[in-house]
Amino acid sequence: MAIVVIVSLYKCLEYINFEVNYMKFGLIVFYSYQHGVMVEKVLKRNNIPVEFVPTPRSFMHSCSNSIRFGLEYKNLVKDILKRINIPYKGIYEVEKNYNGYKVVNNI
Repeated sequence: MAIVVIVSLYKCLEYINFEVNYMKFGLIVFYSYQHGVMVEKVLKRNNIPVEFVPTPRSFMHSCSNSIRFGLEYKNLVKDILKRINIPYKGIYEVEKNYNGYKVVNNI
């Protein structure tokens, strides 16, 4: 019984830690869906964990999809985007809070 409780507590803490890590993240916003797909493939080939996500409403003058990545990869992502020369609207540091999304910085 004690082992089950410890495992359950560990899983709960692991979930909380996952949520905290995703409170702030990098977001690449594109002008077109095709550009986003191409960049996603290149970043994944370079072993950067990325996720194709809907663009928050505050960016709606752009493509409806964006790429989310961890901020620890921001310099690497910027270097790769310069090398591959695919147009994008911007790279942003975004914070998710209870009211929605807030742009913290342009990266």
